[in-house]
Amino acid sequence: MTTHQEPFTPIVDEIADGIYRISTLIPDVGPDGFTFNQFLVDADEPLLFHTGMRGLFPLVSEAVATVVPVASLRWISFGHVEADESGSTNMWLAAAPDSQVAFGALGCDISLNDLCDRPPRALEDGEVIDLGGKRVRQISTPHVPHGWEAQVLFEETTGTLLCGDLLSQVGAPPALVTDDVLEAALAAEGMFGGTSLAPHTGQVLRGLGDLQPTTLAIMHGSSFQGDGGKVLYDMADAYEELAPLLSRINYQHKEIDAQLRTLRQKTDEFTQIDWDTEIADEVLCCPGELEVVVVDALPFGGEQLHH
Repeated sequence: MTTHQEPFTPIVDEIADGIYRISTLIPDVGPDGFTFNQFLVDADEPLLFHTGMRGLFPLVSEAVATVVPVASLRWISFGHVEADESGSTNMWLAAAPDSQVAFGALGCDISLNDLCDRPPRALEDGEVIDLGGKRVRQISTPHVPHGWEAQVLFEETTGTLLCGDLLSQVGAPPALVTDDVLEAALAAEGMFGGTSLAPHTGQVLRGLGDLQPTTLAIMHGSSFQGDGGKVLYDMADAYEELAPLLSRINYQHKEIDAQLRTLRQKTDEFTQIDWDTEIADEVLCCPGELEVVVVDALPFGGEQLHH
């Protein structure tokens, strides 16, 4: 299993029986680089999960060809519609003439029926595609981690959950780990804030945990082998602890923005020191009209505001 990775050089590792992780390190994303991972399910009808961006297509397709001929791909899927997940979809459709995008019906309705050069196959929630030797089940996860059309696939014969952006980590860690990935994933969440912490987020994660996956195929960072259910349950707990705190911060942002708008209407003179509308990382004050905002540390990174 690969433990060292060079930038812009895809590496291929088999993380479960017949499931291959194809990983490219982009060094300029984040403080320590960021891996962009695709997963190839080798079966009678091969499936590629994540396409990568268009600029990565030559590299990724060459890596796929070390496992199966690119033209033999039958199915293309991804976690949600976003450049790194689906950007080169039409390039794959052109390279594999018999291939078809398979995605949840909602994503097809709102995006993919228009974006794909060939009509996609719309999957009902829970629908299974028999790949011949492998079986993938579609599971809709709206807004988890983000995107209305978000989904995951569960490969039933190996117990592999194709997670999309769930549990993303920064840097270039090993291809597959058996110890904790949650700490690194929460650190990345504190850095990027990429997860929609909706009221149902914990419930969705626990539902995925109930599948008891033994391999978590993660788009950014290491994949995980072991008790995947526990990882997902613990992630649900962590996000539910974090969500109320972030809700208070968002409320305070809106309150402060409203005060600023009122103040701008009254005067053109105010002082602003490095105000970030998402998370304040400095002290902001406006003479006579606005209270001082004090910044405290949040768990997993980030900051909290209070008056």
